Amino acid sequence: MYAHLSTYGIAVGSVLLAKLLLSVRRTRRGRRTAWRPGPPFTIAAVITVYNEAPEMLRRCLVSLLQQTRQPQMVTVVDDASRDMSAAAVVRDLHRVFTAAGIELRFIRFPVNRGKRHGLAAGFTQAPDADLYLCVDSDTVLDEHAVDEAVRPFSKRRVNAVTGLVLAHNRARNLLTRLIDMRYVNAFLGERVAYGRLGSVLCACGSLALYRGWVVRKYLDDFLNQTFLGRPATFGDDRRLTFYCLLEGLSVIQPTALAWTDVPERLGHYTRQQIRWGKSFIRESLLMLGTWRILRVCWWLSLLELIMWATFTAALIAALVAAAVHPAGPAILAGYLAYACAMAWLRSLHYLRAAARVPLADRVMTFAAAPLYALLNLGLLLPLRLWSLATLRDNAWGTRHKGAEITTGTPAALIPHPTTHDEHDTVPIRTVTHQT
Repeated sequence: MYAHLSTYGIAVGSVLLAKLLLSVRRTRRGRRTAWRPGPPFTIAAVITVYNEAPEMLRRCLVSLLQQTRQPQMVTVVDDASRDMSAAAVVRDLHRVFTAAGIELRFIRFPVNRGKRHGLAAGFTQAPDADLYLCVDSDTVLDEHAVDEAVRPFSKRRVNAVTGLVLAHNRARNLLTRLIDMRYVNAFLGERVAYGRLGSVLCACGSLALYRGWVVRKYLDDFLNQTFLGRPATFGDDRRLTFYCLLEGLSVIQPTALAWTDVPERLGHYTRQQIRWGKSFIRESLLMLGTWRILRVCWWLSLLELIMWATFTAALIAALVAAAVHPAGPAILAGYLAYACAMAWLRSLHYLRAAARVPLADRVMTFAAAPLYALLNLGLLLPLRLWSLATLRDNAWGTRHKGAEITTGTPAALIPHPTTHDEHDTVPIRTVTHQT
């Protein structure tokens, strides 16, 4: 058993080292000169809302308004939230959007239909858009984010682009700091490495752009996808990336920055990870059954599944060894020490590239990287097994009782909109037909 764990450790270390080398090389070149300025695309942004705190939606919309390259249209889709606060925010900002030459639309569903239908409703508002920009309602974009994210589309085969997403509420507590570090590792490590191969497997829903014709081609499948006999609800960003990879390439533009609110409590984090775990397993299996074996993305999907399975098996083996093997405690201690070392290796990007985080803060968070490894071992293992056992359960799991994060935003990030009169309103459209 010890030999098996050693083999696992060598394999995992080799994969992490390969990703690190690929990502470092890509990051050095991944500056604003790496891609030509994007062509004059028409861009339609879609923001879905469900029981979101209104101040979050406001700051998201204001960040779109402040872009150096603005979308031509922004559609906010309210998926039957408990109140009309989203409509009030849209009304409040309608005049400033109109003055900026951006068409701001609002749709409200009479009943909750899920994020996929919300996105589809937004897509159909702009049937001729060259690019669809998907932004989560709790996300704030850097002023150059859209301009930077559009650049890779100068290459015709690029169909999906994601940016670098960081934690907006990073300083809230230890959990949010660890998640912020994990985001940096995932984007500047894994996604940049895969982006070098044109095969980013998931364009993060916080900031993602998709080719319009690809989205429209697969929109019906997107809305009617089923898995194990039940409708697929979550995993919309993975599925849209899947379509883009079917038709070409998916990359990351690290200079396109966005900040999103991450879970501040373990309960919220747990529900999020269960949802993400299910979509990862489902879409990875579907990718392996759909793509040609010669595609790089096929092999990357296989690698991710193997890594997921072997990580789970190795930890179970270490726990069993600790219980029954004479040298069990030493084996478990060695496994934990190795996991902590890998956590530091994986987190090297955070030391050098965490956007707008003071160096001392970065060093302190980096030093705590083993805590995330222990969280991964102690919490995410049972969650992975639970996700696998409950794949047919398609419940979303968050925001059914209201916004889970209600953190405010520094006033400097959200200028107060110009006072409007009673005529400055946006019509509220209630969608009652099937998308």
